[in-house]
Amino acid sequence: MAKVRPSDPLLSYQFSVEVNVPGGVPIVGYFIEVSEGLGDENDVTEYRVAYDGRNYTAGYQVIPGMWKPEKMTLKRGITTNMGFWEWRDLVRWGKMSDVRSTVTIQMINRGYETTGRLQWVLESAWPSKISSPQLKSDSSDFGIEEVTIAYQKITKNII
Repeated sequence: MAKVRPSDPLLSYQFSVEVNVPGGVPIVGYFIEVSEGLGDENDVTEYRVAYDGRNYTAGYQVIPGMWKPEKMTLKRGITTNMGFWEWRDLVRWGKMSDVRSTVTIQMINRGYETTGRLQWVLESAWPSKISSPQLKSDSSDFGIEEVTIAYQKITKNII
């Protein structure tokens, strides 16, 4: 195992994803990509300023508007593991009290350790979409499954 220095940069291809479904067994997925969703954004509200207390002026002021949660998309090679499909079934059946979960994404260092590394925690998360790969008889590509997750809150931590 390689010796890891605290100053070594983290590699974007080494991460883990875990979903803690309430009252269920945690779903651990081995994904090849997390696209979108690991950020934070507000709408920008512009309004015209016409009076500053003494003089009439023309101009715009920009202030933060509503927070916009992003959706996170996870991609992985398709497997026989049905955990994410079963989690999505709970949404289709309307069991939102059972489906809202905590999703943890952890970056792993070159020594395959999570200690002292970054993690993102998505709270009140649920799968808004799941899709299977396109099937083509003349393709030699791996089948890629996608899971899109909506969430209420995101935090970034050093663990």
